[in-house]
Amino acid sequence: MPTLPDNPSSLPNEAFAPPPGYRFETELQGTPPRHVPEEFRNCPYFVRQGNAIVGLLLAGFLCIAFGRLPIVSEWGYCFTAR
Repeated sequence: MPTLPDNPSSLPNEAFAPPPGYRFETELQGTPPRHVPEEFRNCPYFVRQGNAIVGLLLAGFLCIAFGRLPIVSEWGYCFTAR
């Protein structure tokens, strides 16, 4: 088994090339940026991510909107640490 040199900068600086005759998968063929298929956009991960973004934006909007109400300033006098 070959051993690696102590200095990583002395490794050969050759570009990676796949073996001849290797075929890339269809989603990796074409020029980047590649289109994300619609079935990936409907997967649970993207749905959860979208819901989280909408929830955070809604919570931020509600905090800003309720922070402008006069009653919140009054409550600030009552509920501050002493």
